[in-house]
Amino acid sequence: MPPAQGSTASLAHPWEHRELFLAAPVAMVVFRASDLLMVEANQAYLDAVGLAREDVVGRAVFDVFPDSPMRTDDQVTSARAIFDRVIASGVAETIHELRYDIAGADGFEQRWWTFTETPLRDAEGRVALLLHAVHEVTELRRTRGELTRAEEAERTTTAQLARLAEVALDLARAESLADVEAAAIGAGLSAVGASGGCLLTATDGGAWRVTASASATTELQRRYPELPVDSEFPAAVAARTGQRVVLRTEAESLAFSATMAEIFEITDRQAFVCLPMVSQGRPVGCLQLSWDAERDFSAAELELMEGLAAQCATAVDRAEQAERRRRSAEQITALADALQSAMVTALPTLEDVDIAVRYRTASDIARVGGDWYDAFVQPRGDLVVVIGDVSGHDDVAAGRMGQVRGLLRGLAYDDRMTVPDSPAAVLTRLERVSRGLGSDQLSTAVLVRIGTTGADGRRPVAWSNAGNPPPALLRADGSVVLLEGERSDLILGVEPNTPRTNLATDLGPGDTLLLYTDGLVERREADLDRGLRDLREALSDLAGTDPETLCDAVLERLDPHRGDDDVAMVAVRVRVRG
Repeated sequence: MPPAQGSTASLAHPWEHRELFLAAPVAMVVFRASDLLMVEANQAYLDAVGLAREDVVGRAVFDVFPDSPMRTDDQVTSARAIFDRVIASGVAETIHELRYDIAGADGFEQRWWTFTETPLRDAEGRVALLLHAVHEVTELRRTRGELTRAEEAERTTTAQLARLAEVALDLARAESLADVEAAAIGAGLSAVGASGGCLLTATDGGAWRVTASASATTELQRRYPELPVDSEFPAAVAARTGQRVVLRTEAESLAFSATMAEIFEITDRQAFVCLPMVSQGRPVGCLQLSWDAERDFSAAELELMEGLAAQCATAVDRAEQAERRRRSAEQITALADALQSAMVTALPTLEDVDIAVRYRTASDIARVGGDWYDAFVQPRGDLVVVIGDVSGHDDVAAGRMGQVRGLLRGLAYDDRMTVPDSPAAVLTRLERVSRGLGSDQLSTAVLVRIGTTGADGRRPVAWSNAGNPPPALLRADGSVVLLEGERSDLILGVEPNTPRTNLATDLGPGDTLLLYTDGLVERREADLDRGLRDLREALSDLAGTDPETLCDAVLERLDPHRGDDDVAMVAVRVRVRG
């Protein structure tokens, strides 16, 4: 090695393995301890710093590698302090990942190094040289930084997906449009990192309802509670066209629509993503997301936003369908209430007779089904009680029931053309009139005429049964009799000229007559006889009970309201005079 400027041959004496130094794959350079002059460098070092030997050897280290204009701190001072400390202590040190920028062909570059400083002593034991071995870790740090950023992005995405999963659950549980709006512009916005936003949904009037997030200004909410369908605001355009609108800057927003100038006047939003909500091919609105600063959006971010909008679309569609069903149910209920008011007339008031009725429909919505009842006093003072069942349980059955009930009420009240105490004749006339008017229906019916009190204190009873379960007679002593004839007459609506039977009995003080439809005693899992036995057993425990209490007790005992059939009951009890 030729002697460096200002060096002596003796300086190389401690350095006995020069050939090994020069050939070593580890980048090394030797500094003179007194002035940090570089006295030798191996090829690995020259390759690492991108210089030739003549650019290095014989020059002071900080002349070759000065401070970097890319840094705000003084890198020379930091490095000198390390060198001085090793020379003074005589103890080697390794420094990990120190930044030291060096100049390249295109100017300074940020570089990172791990290096070891080893002091070399002369014959007198003084530190004469400093062996500087370096390993560049710039690429390692860059790779590690990218890995760190990738891991952070993965954690961020995982957290976003977890929040979106929670939002998806909230949307799935949403029962109304208000629930959907709360989930979408509440947790939904934060899940995708938006500063704010709004949800556009269709109104009954053909506009877009605007539901803004809590961060929206009062002025924004005041000005835009709704938007016309043909509005040029980006959210309305996205909702109308089904195309996503991405506006990264204020300039892009103003270029898209001049109406955005109003938004910039009253909000601090700078970037927007408007995502159309489409369910089953039908546009249902738009999810608009906004940010406080201009920004770009990665494909992954937009994909997350699209997923949120798709979930919102499904929830909005489901909520709107539920609202339509609710309104339809309300209309049906209102219609049923009106029909019930028309069909269920006031019960007559008699001095020595108590009457109670119960009515339950198989449908949870309809208030009136195919079962029906009536009770009224004829001009001559007889009490007429009738019960029946038109086939069906819906509003159609209710309409048919109204026709049958109305005709029978009129015919039974005005019985001048019938023989006295002939319920069978009334039912026959009902069939013939219904057939003649084209309104005959398949229906069961029991018509009972209860006469006025005789000298013996008892009331004569006549009845005719057209296919209905037999009336039950609870005597004052607790005995129960089912009022059955030798055979069951044909139901109404089959053959107008079929013979019908009149049957008779009487009611004494404390006796109760119960009329009911088949829903009370028929079960899918048991035959009619079993239901009738259960009814007799229930009634036998209710002697002396007033009709209201008796009806409730029978219903509770037989538990008829299982949704299978309508149930109607009429209980008539002759009072016991005290």
